[in-house]
Amino acid sequence: MKSFVKKVFFINLHSQIDMKENKTTLTTVLFSLISFIGIAQGPPPPQPPPPVGLPIDSGLVILLTIGLLYGAYRILKLKRT
Repeated sequence: MKSFVKKVFFINLHSQIDMKENKTTLTTVLFSLISFIGIAQGPPPPQPPPPVGLPIDSGLVILLTIGLLYGAYRILKLKRT
């Protein structure tokens, strides 16, 4: 009976060691394949050029004039009260 238990224990232990080796081998192969796939991809497409900024030269004088008029209006309004 003891020899039978030893054989079963040895077979079970041996199969567990084989499973560890199989898992290690499988993990190594998978990580290697993932790295090859990552290297095999091409470079990303080039980025589109940034949009051209809007010119504010033509409306700048009008904007400053409106700002000055509004500021004068607020100052006069505060002096009256």
